[in-house]
Amino acid sequence: MARPFYQSGSINNVDLGISGGSENGSTYRFSTGYYDEQGIIKATGFKRYSARLNMLSKAMKGKLEINPILFFTRTTRSRGLGADPRLENLNINPFSLGAGNMPSSLFNLSEAKKESILASYDESLDKNLSNVFNMNLNLSYAFNEHLKLNSLSSYKYSTSRRNYNRTSAMESFLGNYSYTYSDQIEDMLTSNYLSYTNKWGEHNFSGVVGQDIQFNVFENTSASGSFGASDNIKVVQGVLLKNLGAYSDYQAYGLLSYYSRLSYDFKDRYLFSFAGRWDGSSRFGAGNKWGFFPSASAAWILSEEKFFQDFSSAINLFKIRGSLGTSGSLPSRNYLQYNLYTVNAGAYPGNEGSSSYNGVTAITPNLRDGAAQSSLSWEKSKQWNIGLDFEVEKGKYSGSIDVYNKESSLQLFSVNLPVTTGYSKALTNAIGVRNAGVELTLAANPLPQSSPVKWFSRLNISYNKNAIMNLPNGNRDLVMDGDRFDKSHILSVGSPINAFYLYRTLGVFATEDDIPVNPFTGAKYRNSNGTFTAGSFYIQDVDGDYFTDVFNSGINPDKIPMGDPNPRITGGWTNNFTWNNFTVGLFFNFVFKRDILNLFLADQFSNSTSGDPQNNFAQYSTPNLDAINIWRQPGDNATYAKYDLGTYLYYYTSAQSFFLTKGDFVRLKNINLQYNIPAPIIKKWGLGSFKIFEHLITQPVGRLQNYYPMQRM
Repeated sequence: MARPFYQSGSINNVDLGISGGSENGSTYRFSTGYYDEQGIIKATGFKRYSARLNMLSKAMKGKLEINPILFFTRTTRSRGLGADPRLENLNINPFSLGAGNMPSSLFNLSEAKKESILASYDESLDKNLSNVFNMNLNLSYAFNEHLKLNSLSSYKYSTSRRNYNRTSAMESFLGNYSYTYSDQIEDMLTSNYLSYTNKWGEHNFSGVVGQDIQFNVFENTSASGSFGASDNIKVVQGVLLKNLGAYSDYQAYGLLSYYSRLSYDFKDRYLFSFAGRWDGSSRFGAGNKWGFFPSASAAWILSEEKFFQDFSSAINLFKIRGSLGTSGSLPSRNYLQYNLYTVNAGAYPGNEGSSSYNGVTAITPNLRDGAAQSSLSWEKSKQWNIGLDFEVEKGKYSGSIDVYNKESSLQLFSVNLPVTTGYSKALTNAIGVRNAGVELTLAANPLPQSSPVKWFSRLNISYNKNAIMNLPNGNRDLVMDGDRFDKSHILSVGSPINAFYLYRTLGVFATEDDIPVNPFTGAKYRNSNGTFTAGSFYIQDVDGDYFTDVFNSGINPDKIPMGDPNPRITGGWTNNFTWNNFTVGLFFNFVFKRDILNLFLADQFSNSTSGDPQNNFAQYSTPNLDAINIWRQPGDNATYAKYDLGTYLYYYTSAQSFFLTKGDFVRLKNINLQYNIPAPIIKKWGLGSFKIFEHLITQPVGRLQNYYPMQRM
């Protein structure tokens, strides 16, 4: 089934650069590029056109440096088949279909819908265009050799637009659907700082003090029309007024920062640095806009010490370092400290589409998006780090190792409020998360210098473990809401963030005699909708009451926090081989110690418990039951439970350990082939260098449990 939805991906990339200068110190560099990527999923792709101009000139006898930079990029992209703007908040897949609603071979599709599913339907429209213009002006004035004033100013203006149209054939012949969206973002930043450097004997000193100001404005407008008059009208026109929709928005925020840094070293081997930032954001209330974030670091280069000289022939660099500091992060929303309103809020049961009340536009307090929170403050993180760097045999081998611990406190989280408050939820600084781990980098040029083949290899490995430190409401466990009937994630102190919250699957009942019986009542093990039968999954009865409540979406006594969706071990391995003018590069990446809930597999069985299971069984595809060990008759020692067609026992719920699998993979991510045209040839062309290269994106070379970064269908 996979091939109709996939294709061979390709990347075409062309870059051109021109640079030069004059005797008075002025320089320039102009570069332009073209990038075209065709995705491995049909109807996906990305194109980018870019141009950049960088100039540098000096004035006032060289004391003033003027460095303007202009940059422009234009991009277009194909979203695939699943990015219907009416459903984007629910489904961001490039596929229009998932495992649970893929048409079966028994269902008769129109040719238009077949072509649409297989990405060959070209009558619809989905154009996506973005433009970004960036202008930077960097000024630097040297008062003397020690003191310098720097001013960095930037203005970024970006626009994006999407025009979307689905033909009447794709809308069940009820009329075409059109949608348009446009936005613009203006981001202005100015940074001004004084820097000072000096040296007294073996003492080196440097310092920085400065200020940043940032202001950002976002505006967007969208319009849509349903049940259009003609497929030839691919804009929002020719639509009845009642089928029109429109929306616009304006948001802005500002950030003001003051910062300083002091650095000192003695004999180039004892290094110390201290820094501090004061940041004020418009996203917080009047009394909580400002946050202070200090940090300090120290390092000792042991290889410069006399007692290390006996090892200097083998070890060229050995450096120990450490740091301690705090940082802050902002919420994504701009107006949390204000009470908001809901406009066009005239809907009521039986008239959900109304935007007015008694002929007047209805405006009501927004009770759904949370109460105003003027006391919200910065999310803060405190981190310490200890590491070392080393080089062996004059850089032939090198590496670094870091041990870190990062504790994030006051993380924003939405907590539910009692109905009596009038609000459904409120944000609060109430979550604490710890991330601790080790990062290792090793680099080597293993082959002798006399070898005609050069080999450079670099390996990066990271081990990270996270755990929740504290939760609101006295550290009570919180079951996470989602888009599924059965919630499958939980926040629990001591567990990884977003740990799975699942029933434990013990197997399949082979016969009726295998079903546990309550010794006090004589009733067989059951759930909210009935008694389990032979062929059902055996769900562990954690609390021992011979009953599971499948409709309990909160703390469920028969569910257990298990698994970790966050990868423990990640990394990459780079290898470059050079011979004469040829270079071959291989890059692997890998993930280990990660658990994945196989919702794709679970959804293939989901139609059996829907409201109309018999029709859905015929209309939508199911797994190839002949290819799996599924229960068919009493006594079968099966891996899969019997296909649950309309019993509503929900034993094929996705929130069970049966669908929990390992997400480990090793992937040969890309291959680079490069040829450098010999220097004598390109000198005749008046060029400094000329390279021809090919970049290949590959599929994983190893995977566990059929998992890797992209799930096949």
